[in-house]
Amino acid sequence: MPTEQKTSLGLNRWQGTDKPARSDFVADNETLDALLTEHFGDTQAHLSAEDRLLLGNGTEVGSYNGNGAASRNITLPFAPKAALVFQMDIPPTEYRSGYYRVNFAFVTEEGGSQGAALSGTTLTVQQAQGSPAANSMANNLNQAGGGYGYFLFR
Repeated sequence: MPTEQKTSLGLNRWQGTDKPARSDFVADNETLDALLTEHFGDTQAHLSAEDRLLLGNGTEVGSYNGNGAASRNITLPFAPKAALVFQMDIPPTEYRSGYYRVNFAFVTEEGGSQGAALSGTTLTVQQAQGSPAANSMANNLNQAGGGYGYFLFR
């Protein structure tokens, strides 16, 4: 029998002079097993509702068809932390007779690569108009008839 009966978890508090019985160890193990089983089974204990949303639905995928306008606003279903936008079935950049065509952008509200911007629930994409200067980069994120995709990150 322990000298000082129990800890905050209900376990025996042993002293060096105690002569424990097997039943005391069994009782401690059963107490620990019950507490840990309950804790491990509690899926609500350590995650906030916001954490659950991030883990369960951290990204969203969408698409749009380009209309050729120099600038276009796309309304998003939520305000993402970051967005990746790209023209489908085309490489991120292409060399075209003296200039580079940029078919991809990664943005946050603080900034990002050229050709797109993010503000709240609005993704703004840009399309170069006319012939670009030699050795320059032309944004290609709203070409008329082009198919585009985006990934949004919460």
